[in-house]
Amino acid sequence: MGVADDRYSRQIAFREIGEDGQKLISSARIAVVGIGALGSASANNLARAGAGCLRLIDGDTAEITNLQRQLLYTEADAAASVPKAVAAAEHLRAVNSGIEIEPRVERLSIENCSELLSGVDLVIDGTDNITARYIMNAHCRRLGIPWVYGAALGSTGAVFPVIPDGACFRCLFPEDNSTGESCVTNGVLASLTMIVSSLQVTQAMKILLGKPSSGLITFDIWNNTCECIDIERDSDCPDCGGNHI
Repeated sequence: MGVADDRYSRQIAFREIGEDGQKLISSARIAVVGIGALGSASANNLARAGAGCLRLIDGDTAEITNLQRQLLYTEADAAASVPKAVAAAEHLRAVNSGIEIEPRVERLSIENCSELLSGVDLVIDGTDNITARYIMNAHCRRLGIPWVYGAALGSTGAVFPVIPDGACFRCLFPEDNSTGESCVTNGVLASLTMIVSSLQVTQAMKILLGKPSSGLITFDIWNNTCECIDIERDSDCPDCGGNHI
């Protein structure tokens, strides 16, 4: 399937992408870590955009509570407790048979991080805990791999592209300041997760096309607020030390 195929014609027509940009997208290898609300929507958008290879990493199985906001699962998947990575891969292969999809039924850890993220050009964060994000950040920082942080809780969301020569996630969050709040305790709007994941994928495409943005984007879709914040590299950051990788 060529990049000029009608499948991508509307994307190619966007002048910031064009045929050359589509070739870059179609050659990209992307890992999506966590195939929940953010990860499933991100993987869906990336598959439809023609990303060359998607590695879907998640150790959980589909549950009925997922269906309110997680795009790639059905009632049958939840009833059978199908691994999310497997169910997501099956769905996305039906969406786009021209790309490579690698399901990995594992949770990201310090021990398996190097293997799970090997050979990728970019990482999308679909996790829901800061420990996994610190692991991603340290690994990607060490190897100079860009990744895109995303978070959604209640009606508030955040997106932060972590590029090799910019501030990293630990510059933004030097310490684990988790409050124990979660989607279980605070809920989350499905519409919010679609917005966060869409922004993550847009940031990812800009990185792949050599047009990265920087800074933290935060917003509250219930109260109609949005803010973009510049983040400076921290010279004391243990992951980047303020030095270029």
